[in-house]
Amino acid sequence: MAHTHFITLENQPDFPGEDLTEKNADMLSGYYLEHTDGLDQAAEQLFNHQRDLFSVALQALWLRNVEVPNTPHHYRSFIHGFASYDLIQTLVKQKQYDAGLAMTRTDTLLINSNLPTFVELADKSAFWPFERPNLVRTVTAAGEVRQESDQQLHARTMGAHIAFMLQRPWFDVEG
Repeated sequence: MAHTHFITLENQPDFPGEDLTEKNADMLSGYYLEHTDGLDQAAEQLFNHQRDLFSVALQALWLRNVEVPNTPHHYRSFIHGFASYDLIQTLVKQKQYDAGLAMTRTDTLLINSNLPTFVELADKSAFWPFERPNLVRTVTAAGEVRQESDQQLHARTMGAHIAFMLQRPWFDVEG
């Protein structure tokens, strides 16, 4: 007889303006992200579309003195981080990640990819674990279960951070 487990998450209508609650972080990192195929499927759908963003992430990490190699394993960790954020937002906010908005802002980011953009992204990503500790803990937990290296965990966290930033007005171009 198959066992069916239901997880109950708190609705967080103010997410991502606020961090994940402790309860949601525990449920997601301790069960859901480790025991679902949905995350792997979402990451596979992103696999051929995130290479330019990964390059931007590597530049920002390098500015923070975090060396992450440009390898398929590190890239896979990055897209898993991106997909994790997407899934978390869908589950706790009950709102789909806005792919159209993300694509528009990705184009803007890539067009404006220059040193000031990399520096700003590097600065924001350095503080993100302190601003969203439960979210970062949740995203990295799945990588720890997969026994990812520290460099892969940095790539994973940056993938989630960029997915987060692409839903925020930071990437909009001002007239």
